[in-house]
This record gives sequence, structure tokens and C-alpha cells, in this order.
Amino acid sequence: MKLSQNKQHMYKNKGFTLVEMMVAVGLFAVVMLLSTSVIFGIINGNRKSQTINSVVNNLNFSIESMIRDIKTGYWYVCADYGSIGESFSDLLSFKQRYVSGTYACSSSAKTYITFISTLTGQPRIVEYYFVPGNSTDTGRIWKTVYDTTTASPVTAPLTTPDIDILDLSFYINNPQPANTLPDKSVATQPDVFVTTKGNVRIGNKDTDVSGFSIQTYISQRLLNI
Repeated sequence: MKLSQNKQHMYKNKGFTLVEMMVAVGLFAVVMLLSTSVIFGIINGNRKSQTINSVVNNLNFSIESMIRDIKTGYWYVCADYGSIGESFSDLLSFKQRYVSGTYACSSSAKTYITFISTLTGQPRIVEYYFVPGNSTDTGRIWKTVYDTTTASPVTAPLTTPDIDILDLSFYINNPQPANTLPDKSVATQPDVFVTTKGNVRIGNKDTDVSGFSIQTYISQRLLNI
């Protein structure tokens, strides 16, 4: 009777063996490792998604501001105005030298467009152009404003460094003749077809890159009546 009671007491105090503990801890570690990988994957995916949204919003804002400026402008010129190296005194000289001169538009694609901007209410010569990337900077879309009152250009990038522009092309159709003022009727409405493509960096690795391609059609909004 006493021996039977001792056996029952031993069974009641029995715990896990070392092997059982090692197996349990191992399984727990594997489960935690898998769970941690999934959690880090979700966090990384969310971070990349937020980065893409932020960069794309900046890109859309840059493109939209350029489109709004072009559609309300006039006297489109297919010339890299900044590299010509000639000075100007007023809008009339711009019309005489470039709109009706050797820099008039052709049917081929251009990486720049120069025109008279009316966004601020005061006509100004504005140029949008593409500068390819190099070892120190990504490809960018740039804007230069030539203020006719001071004759001093102001240049600034339109896109941020995390957007690598690979190509920007302007196709200008039916450019307004130089002898036609913006408030006079013309036979055909000027329009501009713009294409751009590039890459968006969404991480620190070389593989963390997402490509994009944008095409847009711009019709001049000045009244053709």
C-alpha cells in the first residue's frame, strides 16, 4: 500500500524532459522566425508603397504644372533658348528672332520647348527642357524663366532627385505664326504631344526601382475665335 502511494506521488511530480524542452523551444523559435519574416515583409512593402505614392504625387504635380503652363502659353518655339547665347530685350525680339527664324518648330521630337507663358498675368519667356543623368545627379526636367523686365533667367529643377528621367520629348504641331498675336484667330489650333519615361527609386538596393512612362496631349487653351 505504501509503495503504491509513492508511485502515485512520483507521477504527480513528473515534468518535461530536456529533450521535450528542446523540441518545444525549437518549434517556438521556428514559428517566431517565420512570423518575424512575414511582419518585416509587410512593413517593407508598406514602406515601398508609401515611397511610390509620394514620388508619383511629386511627379504628377511637376508634369501637371508644366502642362498647365504650356496650354495657356503661345508662340511655341523648338529651340534650346538658353544655349543659343543671345540676349533679348522684349517679347518682340523673341518673336522676330526665334518664332519666325531658324528655330521655328519642325515635326521631329525635341527635348525642350520655349514659349510665352501667361500664368502669372505678365508675359514671360519660359523654357522646359530635359537634362540627362550623370555620375552626380539623376535625369531631371528643368524650367528656366526669362524675365523680360530684368533679363535675368531663373533656373530650377522641376523633378526631384529620386525620380530619374530617362527621356522627355516634345512634338509641337501647328505652331502659331510669328505674325499672329495670341488674341487673333488662326487656321489651326497649336498643340503639343509630350512623352516622358524614367525610373523611380523606392529603396536603397539597385533592384528597388520602378519604371514609368507618361504620355499626354496638350491643346492650347487660348481662344481660337
